[in-house]
Amino acid sequence: MADTGRASILLVDDNTNNLGVLYRYLDDEGFTVLVSQDGERALRLARDQQPDLILLDIMLPGMSGFEACRELKADATTADIPVIFISALTDLQDKVRGFGAGGVDYITKPFQQEEVLARINAHVTIKRQREELDRLNATKDRLFSVIGHDLRGPFMGLLGALELLRDSSDDMDSRTKHELIANLYESAERTYRLLENLLEWSRSQQRAVEPHRRPVAVRELAVDTVQLFQGAARQKGVSVEIEVPDGLAVFADRDMIGTVMRNLVNNAVKFTRPGGSVTIRAHDRDAIVALEVCDTGIGIDAEARDALFDLSRAVTRAGTGGEKGSGLGLLLAHDYVIRNGGTIDVESAPGDGTCFRLTLPAAAVRQPNL
Repeated sequence: MADTGRASILLVDDNTNNLGVLYRYLDDEGFTVLVSQDGERALRLARDQQPDLILLDIMLPGMSGFEACRELKADATTADIPVIFISALTDLQDKVRGFGAGGVDYITKPFQQEEVLARINAHVTIKRQREELDRLNATKDRLFSVIGHDLRGPFMGLLGALELLRDSSDDMDSRTKHELIANLYESAERTYRLLENLLEWSRSQQRAVEPHRRPVAVRELAVDTVQLFQGAARQKGVSVEIEVPDGLAVFADRDMIGTVMRNLVNNAVKFTRPGGSVTIRAHDRDAIVALEVCDTGIGIDAEARDALFDLSRAVTRAGTGGEKGSGLGLLLAHDYVIRNGGTIDVESAPGDGTCFRLTLPAAAVRQPNL
């Protein structure tokens, strides 16, 4: 069998004998198998379950297989699911109608199980290769967008300020010169952080970074992260609190989870107004550590919130102090948390602040001195 993972197949046939034979065979081959005996239920299952492939009989009660296939292809949520017709109709015109309705293949009954399996494997493989190509194209488009806009802008600002310093430094008083140099340093630091995120995210997309999981002390990680952003938080008048018990540890790659924490705390400070606060909390339950980074900032509307971890809809916003971002940090955080066996979600509303919540596997033994 081809390496198609635990692919899901929807079988649609009103003949219970055919269903039973195919169900047992495909289940034994490692597929997740869904069944329907009519077209209407098949459409509902396809929309709800999003199978990797549909084996569709033509002669069904009520809606025919041709009609069901046309409806599947007309619906954006199911249009990309490959459909293989499997029918006793052997006439060439029926086969042409099947391909015209949107089918990718046609198998005639009585069928050989090995033939069905070979065609399923081929089309599931093609579908997954197409999905991977779409993902790579989205990655490429996002990469070019960041290089063309998010990096170009900061460098233009740096060059402009350096030009001013080069041409007018003799006419500047020491205070003005000092402020300009300080601004240059901060701009260079932000640009470097963006470039670092960009390179790390690119490596992540190429699967060049593999997690090396071990016990990681959560409080120690939180303290190290807060120290990095204490200056920026103090400058904005934002307080940062840590509410993490000693001895709490996750089983994860420290560098990856450190990157996640840096991005979340950086965002929290960025989108919190002066006088607001950022809080890092954690607790464990049932071998899982729940970690939260919450702020009292400007919040996120529903549309932007739903797109935070979507590569094709990456969201960028200026912070409350005009800070710039590329949107890559949250994409990278999402990828690293998932690859360490965890989950990440967000709760937010405009004006009500934001809470990012992670879950990660707890380390087997809590050791305060990790």
